[in-house]
Amino acid sequence: MRLLLTLILSIASTVVLAQADTTVWIDQLFSSWNNATPGGSILVARGEKILYQKAFGLANLESNVPNTINTIFEAGSVSKQFTAYSILLLESEGKLKLTDDVRKYVPELPVYEAPITIQHLLNHTSGLKDWGSVGSLTGFPRGSRDYTIPLGLHIMTKQKTTNFKPGNEYSYSNSNYTMLTVIVERVSKQTLEDFTAERIFKPLGMKNTRWRSNFRDVIPNRAQAYSKNKDVYELNMPFEHIYGHGGLLTTTSDLLKWNQQLEKHDAIYNKRIQRGKLNDGKEIAYASGIQHGEVNGVAEINHSGSTAGYRAWLAYYPSEKLTVALLSNDGGFGNFDIGRKIAEIYFGSVKPTIMSPEPVKEAEVTFDPKLYVGEYYSEDAECTFKVTANGSKLEYINDAQQTAELLPKSLNVFTSNDATFEFKNKQLFVSINRANNIPFKKIR
Repeated sequence: MRLLLTLILSIASTVVLAQADTTVWIDQLFSSWNNATPGGSILVARGEKILYQKAFGLANLESNVPNTINTIFEAGSVSKQFTAYSILLLESEGKLKLTDDVRKYVPELPVYEAPITIQHLLNHTSGLKDWGSVGSLTGFPRGSRDYTIPLGLHIMTKQKTTNFKPGNEYSYSNSNYTMLTVIVERVSKQTLEDFTAERIFKPLGMKNTRWRSNFRDVIPNRAQAYSKNKDVYELNMPFEHIYGHGGLLTTTSDLLKWNQQLEKHDAIYNKRIQRGKLNDGKEIAYASGIQHGEVNGVAEINHSGSTAGYRAWLAYYPSEKLTVALLSNDGGFGNFDIGRKIAEIYFGSVKPTIMSPEPVKEAEVTFDPKLYVGEYYSEDAECTFKVTANGSKLEYINDAQQTAELLPKSLNVFTSNDATFEFKNKQLFVSINRANNIPFKKIR
């Protein structure tokens, strides 16, 4: 009996020490957050048992309000899985089919090379150009203009082409989930906000979760979001009304309740986690608002989030019944990297050796700036670019009267910031992140 008691005490002591070490290791990941910085809320749980739950930094730098484990943050694209779940609920009730042509519900969308289905939207294989990327060409990117669901839909319906034939490729685009939001609202005859409150949040007891459907609303216990400008923190809030692709206001405790749906395998579990397929039959990692990954051989279901100065990460490891939930009001927070490092504390880390390729020296491009001078208008983006020659430099001015240099990449192809400009047959084609070949006609 004494030997058995000693063994039990030894095992218990080892478990306590291991848990203490884990806590210290996780704490160290957030050592840069303090009472003079923004921070975040972190939760790790196995099943319903919370293994780690802490908050760091300030929710409001002006009034020195600290973040707590009950602080509300915006979850960025972690929100997409709630929109996807709403669609799957409607599908389970026979109110729509995932194979339906989107134009059945949104007839104002142009007819493209091939029909876009609801399944394409769920998997980001539709080819729809991102409304935020297209909107930024006007000189008013997200954060500088009040984007709304009707405005996002308007931008999408102006696009005469898609990035690729629907189903041929995977390309992440917020337009997919804005379109799904529109479909939920038209089919259910409710706003997405009301539908999810009634069908998801209330049944699951997610009492601190809602959508940022009106950015002017005062939300008690919400953290303000910040980003650094050089060495100084500045407010960086999502001043827009569009939601469904993002815009979920929540806590880490509520996200744990949500992740337990994955553990309980509800009626639509299999469709939630089913990987998308391309037209050639190839499977992709993205499913319905969530994607598949792996940490040291342990299967992972995850999604990250980033809107204005908010950052989020939500992951679930089915074989371990482990949830990792991170919410932050620090725009410089590496949500993906830190989320994975927490998982590595539990599962270990196996990192492949990656050989860096030799840099390729690009040939110098000579060009005559005067050949490209003119004014170009896009019906798709509803904006004008004025291209001018400034000595040997080529520049353009957008509708916001911002000027940027066009740097030559090859004959008739230039780059500026994150965009590519190709001049062809008195037209200009602009490609930016998540939106390719937006046409501009030369008007003078």
